[in-house]
Amino acid sequence: TQAATSKPLPVRGDLIDYPIKITCDNSFRLYINGKEIGSGNDWTKVYSFNPKVRFGVDTIAIEGHDAGGPAAFIGVFNGVGSKPSQWLCKEFPISNPPSNWNANDFDDSTWKSPLSYGKNSDTTTVWFRTKGSSLGDISGDSEWLWTNDYNNHDHVYCRLNQVSLNERVSVKKVEPVPTTTTSKTETKSS
Repeated sequence: TQAATSKPLPVRGDLIDYPIKITCDNSFRLYINGKEIGSGNDWTKVYSFNPKVRFGVDTIAIEGHDAGGPAAFIGVFNGVGSKPSQWLCKEFPISNPPSNWNANDFDDSTWKSPLSYGKNSDTTTVWFRTKGSSLGDISGDSEWLWTNDYNNHDHVYCRLNQVSLNERVSVKKVEPVPTTTTSKTETKSS
């Protein structure tokens, strides 16, 4: 019999595939270290991206915009559903966040963890009730996240840092590799 070969675990700084599935009520832009990777403008669709990310180094950032009513984003990032403890968020007036807010070396130490407004599988969330189902392709335990005022904070900026600021800036900067984007339309169940 042939011995199974296993892929070595990545070490900090290795460039890895980092699949992302995301949506946001109402629209979003997705960044890796300040470089826009993609966007979406229909919260009933799950958008898929497959960027290359430096393991244990790179920052994933989301610029979310709401057009009224409740707002939040939800996703799966490298196989892990969105949770408040992973993210830092802050509300800024549109077109007025710090110029480097989405960069790897940005100091987000004054930003707060977002609040959870329910899991994808939670039938009581406004998104489940409006759509009539959870979002396919996003795990049921992924959580809808936003700042502490999801009705009035219409321009929210969020960051997922794999490590602390000091650790992020100590690693040589490398541009992410271009990605492919797909989107899947979710249909309302009857």
